[in-house]
Formats: sequence, structure tokens, C-alpha cells
Amino acid sequence: GPARNISYSSPALAELGGVTQVLVVNEDTLSGHSLGDGALLWEHPWPGNSSGDSSASQAVPLPPAQVFVSKGYGVGAALLELAPRAGGNCDVREVWHDGRLLRTKMTNVVVLDGLVYGLDDGMLECVELASGTKRWKEGRYGHGQLLLAGELLLVCSEEGELLLLEPSPERPNAVLGRFQALEGKCWAHLALGGNLLMLRNASECVALELPR
Repeated sequence: GPARNISYSSPALAELGGVTQVLVVNEDTLSGHSLGDGALLWEHPWPGNSSGDSSASQAVPLPPAQVFVSKGYGVGAALLELAPRAGGNCDVREVWHDGRLLRTKMTNVVVLDGLVYGLDDGMLECVELASGTKRWKEGRYGHGQLLLAGELLLVCSEEGELLLLEPSPERPNAVLGRFQALEGKCWAHLALGGNLLMLRNASECVALELPR
């Protein structure tokens, strides 16, 4: 396929439309590539410039044939659907796109029970995946990060506060517990292995043992 500049988002392995592929957020497109030789299977415009309105959020594969993608800078969120063609290539259809939803500047989203939870320009927002309908928006955490732990949400705010939330389409921002885990700007993603949670920023790292 044609040469593309990369974004700040990492590639992801996915099986979509019955095809195992590598999902890539490029500088100004989203694309799927053959696992064997990297051949371009499909591509969709996704505006961005890596020195300005760059993309950093991961695209989320949603088998059997959908992809959710989001970013900041007014681009918002979109749900795409792939339709396989003969030879392994795919046609791409935009199910919905809304520039006012889930403007995830540097953060990733969590998908649970048909809902997307993400930080829309720093505020926690819940959106129906199928329709792009906003259910609620409440709680200002800055450009932090979210992680799904079982059926609960772990949120690390931009200021290093760690929160445990119960996600619900009806009950906004249900905080079960919170404490200050790190000092200073926290933009890095959380990592959870078993009940050990790792968080870091530019100057320090912490490992936390969570209750099982």
C-alpha cells in the first residue's frame, strides 16, 4: 500500500470480517493490514497531523466486523463497519461519527456492555456504542487514563489520583474509592497484572496491590 506517516497510537491485532489483520491508526487515516505481508486491506480517512492535532488513542476492534476510533482536537468518535470482499480486502462504512463525543486527546476508551466510557476533553463520558447517543458526562479527570478491571473502571487522573468506579449507563460517575497515587502530570497508561497495578509518570513509578 501507499506510504503513511505513523501516529502516536500503537498497532493492534484484530480479527475483523473473518480476516486476521493489524489495525493501524496512521497520521491521517485508519487502516487494516494483512498479517502475513502487511498488504493494505482497507483504509478510512481519520484527520490528523502529528505535529499538531495528532492521534494517540487506540482503535478498538469490535468483532465480528466493527472498529471504534476516537481522538481529540474536535474530531471526536466514530464507529466503522467492514464488509469483506473477494481476495481479503474490505469495504468500509461509517455507522456514525460525532465530533462532539469522546474527544480522547491522549487517552483510551473502555467498551463494556454496549457502552463506551472515555475522557471527553478531560470529563468522563458514557456513550451508547451502536447509536453514538450520549448517556451522561460527569467528573473532571483531565487527560488521564482508564482501564477495565473485571466490570469496574480504574481511572488515573492527569494529576495522579487513582479512582475505582462502577460503570453504569444510568448512574453517572459512581466512585467507589479514590486516593492520591502519584504526584505531578500522569499521562501514561495503567497496567494491571493479576491484582498488581502499575502506574507511572515522568519522574516516578508505583506498584499497588489491589484487593482480590
